Formats: sequence, structure tokens, C-alpha cells
Amino acid sequence: RADFSPMYHGDEDELYFTSSTEKATGTTVSEITGTKNSDIFFSKKDEQGQWQRPEPIEGEVNSEFDEGIISFTPDGNTMYLTKARREPNAPTSVEIYTSQRSDAKWSTPVKYDITADTISVYGHPAVSADGKFLYFCSDMPGGFGGKDIWRVSLVDRAGSLENMGEQINTAGDEMFPYCRTDEVIYFASNGHPGYGGLDLFKAT
Repeated sequence: RADFSPMYHGDEDELYFTSSTEKATGTTVSEITGTKNSDIFFSKKDEQGQWQRPEPIEGEVNSEFDEGIISFTPDGNTMYLTKARREPNAPTSVEIYTSQRSDAKWSTPVKYDITADTISVYGHPAVSADGKFLYFCSDMPGGFGGKDIWRVSLVDRAGSLENMGEQINTAGDEMFPYCRTDEVIYFASNGHPGYGGLDLFKAT
């Protein structure tokens, strides 16, 4: 089983992550990972500062589909997540959804439409440190090849969609962006010179 893509929520006393553990909700095998469909789990620190046993997040986020690879707005009230929704009689792909936090529970996810394209992949959301932009990866037309890192404004959506350019994106795959600060982004790539497979890179 896999546990991956950790993300702090709040003051680093709650850790959220994606997992395909047997506690995950779904019963089918993911075509992406080859294991049980993933869910989102979290762990809290107790009064002694020790991490408690992870549990599925509270609310209505997890389902029989693949959920995970999340990011939070700076106020901690909105979660952006990746969902691999599958319907037998309709074209579906990996998509970005949002969920709202209320009374320590998360609401049913709502699809976050970036374009009208329903075939391309949209995933791995990462909210900028100032909360103004959403970075994500996609293989939509207009990129440099494979999966590229793009961003869209969360403040003024109209006309804000932009590819992060050839200094970051290559003919290979760039994925899993993470905004350390407003000036520093980490991401994985198999297109830049590295050690093989997906390597970690930093852009400023």
C-alpha cells in the first residue's frame, strides 16, 4: 500500500495525506496506481505532541473513486483535491475538486472547472502561499509535451490561465507542484536532466 503527498493543515498540528491502505473507502483497483483506490487521511498531534493514528478525513470527501493529492487555502477552509472519477458510459479523466471545511468536517467535493475540456487531465493542485493562484498539472493542448505545470488566478479567473513556460516545462512530464513560498515552487519532472524517473526540482 502507498502513503504519499503529505500536506500540513493549519499550524502544523494536522497532517493530511493520500493513502491506498485497506481502510480506504473504495473496493476497486485504481488504473493509475494498480492498488486500491486512494482516499484522504489525516493525523493530529495530541497534547504531548505525539502523532495519533491516522483516520479517514471527516465529512463526505472520500468515495469509491481515487481521491488525494491535496492543497489548502491559507485560511485552511478550502481544500483543492485530485479526483479520478470513472463513469462507464462517459469520457472522464483526472479532475480537480474543492471541498469546504465546516465544524471540523469537509463538504461533498464540487468540480473546479478550469476549461471546458473534459478529456485532458487536470490534477495535483497547489495553492500559492498568498492564496492568489492555483498551480496544477495538465496535458491540455498548448503545453510543451506530456504533462505541464500551469496556473490560474483564484482572485480574477478571466484570462488568467497560463503555462509556466519552458524553464519549468519540458517535452516530458512535470507534476506534483508545491508552493513553498510565493517565490519558490518545487515540482517533479522526468524531462529535466536528473538521475532517472521522476526527480525533484526547484524553480524561483
